[in-house]
Amino acid sequence: MKKDEIIIALIKDHLINTKLLESLYALKVDADEYTIYAGDSVFRLMELGEDEWSDDIYENYYMVLLREVHKIQIREDHDRLNSLAETIYLKLCIKKLEKEKATLHG
Repeated sequence: MKKDEIIIALIKDHLINTKLLESLYALKVDADEYTIYAGDSVFRLMELGEDEWSDDIYENYYMVLLREVHKIQIREDHDRLNSLAETIYLKLCIKKLEKEKATLHG
């Protein structure tokens, strides 16, 4: 398995976990103990750094994209789930390239 495939698989796992947590919260279940932190692993594998920029991307971009999973019925729509995971990965790649470009020209 290639590195990008591993990252996409982690994003997909994070999407499924996010959907599970949404469902548990809707049932008034305290689900905080069931949170996985796949996003941290995604950011490390993508070498997005641990700075203010990456914190901002994580909170205001990655987590916002993850919330798109609420529109997907996971049991019936694996293609949309895979597509969302791939889209998130590609958008993170673009953000990384933008940061690298800004660093070179800044």
